[in-house]
Amino acid sequence: MPERLIGYGRASRSVRKEVVLCVDQSGSMAPSVVYAAVFGAVLASMRSIDTRLVVFDTVVADLTDRLDDPVDVLFGTRLGGGTDINRALAYCQSRITRPAETVVVLISDLYEGGYATRCSSGSRRCRRPGCGS
Repeated sequence: MPERLIGYGRASRSVRKEVVLCVDQSGSMAPSVVYAAVFGAVLASMRSIDTRLVVFDTVVADLTDRLDDPVDVLFGTRLGGGTDINRALAYCQSRITRPAETVVVLISDLYEGGYATRCSSGSRRCRRPGCGS
């Protein structure tokens, strides 16, 4: 029996970090959608963070409620269409409730079908304090 334990135990935090995984599902992103679904399922299984999964092409779909089953996530995505990153970032921004504890991960090939300048300004808005409000 050890007399004294040394190391890093599980520290309980009162404030959990939040990860918003924003995945481009246009036709050119087919392999990445598979990896992102698995990545999202792994993140969702971690009790120390809250995970949201948002997929987009020219429309945005929130698949957070399906994260516990990666196969369901894969079948919930439909590949094809254009790309509107600005719309996806605006949706993610509207869902952020704790900006200081939130990380937004954008997975895209950055072939923007919308307006590139709006996409740039949208990403800058997400970096500002209080962006979810």
